[in-house]
Parts: sequence; C-alpha cells; structure tokens
Amino acid sequence: MDLTVLCVYRTEEAQEEAFRIGATTLHYPDSIHNQAEWLHDHPRNVRAIDLAPVDPRWEDMPMWFSLCGFFRHVAQVEEIQIVSGLDWDSDWKFKGDQEFW
Repeated sequence: MDLTVLCVYRTEEAQEEAFRIGATTLHYPDSIHNQAEWLHDHPRNVRAIDLAPVDPRWEDMPMWFSLCGFFRHVAQVEEIQIVSGLDWDSDWKFKGDQEFW
C-alpha cells in the first residue's frame, strides 16, 4: 500500500485552520502537531504525523483498522511508543475515539 503524508508539524495558522474545518479539536499550541525541536528555523523531531493511503477511501474503516494495526505492530517490534488517532486511549476499542469521522 502506498502512503502519503497528510500533516507533520502545524504552524499556528495551519492549526487554527484545521480547528476551523473540524480536523482537530485543539487550538494552537495545544496539539502534538505543534511540538517539535527546531534546527535552523526548521522543525525536526516532530511529535506527530498523519498518514493515509494514496487516494484514501475515508469511509473504509476495515482498511484504516488494518493500517493502524500494521503501525502498532511495527512500533511494538521497534519498541517505539505511538498513539493512533483511531484509538487515542490505546484500549483497542475504537468507538468514540475518533469523533470527526
């Protein structure tokens, strides 16, 4: 599956636009998308990334669950802690976690 990066670091303007259109529930600077280390005026070591399949089918929840499971597996193998937007509280119960879907 080919993936595309939808969002990494959000500026204040980008975060407020995301809030305005309902893509986030948080204002700047409260989103993890607003956190990064900086080097030469460029964000690095960002804390969040939004990925999706190229030409995503937003309503195809089984595909999203599979993608989430894949990344959780890789993170577990690599001993990296991640949080998925499908399951904010990491309880493997997806209902209620993603309110803007």
